[in-house]
Amino acid sequence: MDGTSTGAPDETTGAPTTGLTEGTGSVSDGSTGDASTGEPTTGPAPICGDGVQDAGEECDVGAENADDAACTLACKAAKCGDGLVQAGVEACDDGNPVDDDECSNTCALASCGDGVVQPGEVCDDGNVVYMVRIGPCCSNSIFYVS
Repeated sequence: MDGTSTGAPDETTGAPTTGLTEGTGSVSDGSTGDASTGEPTTGPAPICGDGVQDAGEECDVGAENADDAACTLACKAAKCGDGLVQAGVEACDDGNPVDDDECSNTCALASCGDGVVQPGEVCDDGNVVYMVRIGPCCSNSIFYVS
């Protein structure tokens, strides 16, 4: 057998060990590393949710990560348009660039007076604050906005 003797006897044969791994032809020095390149490894892969912001993570606050929080379960910073509703910040988030649906591009619920013509509105000039208005804009009925 080729190899360098470590001097420590093999428990089954009593012969000195060589550092060779039987059948593979590779030599083990007891260190950890990438067997294909011989390069040392740098440790375990990053884990989202461990409270440590690793490379590739926008944020990581550990157990406080949540899909309705500022840092999501995917360790991404919450933002309008990501399809996740951030509690206390966004009223909705449909994750699309369409501004004339039920959720605006500013993550606000569509409403009469928001200046965007929504389904069911003939028009919406955004001018309904502090007045009584009789539709056709937004509604065919009288409504009050304060």
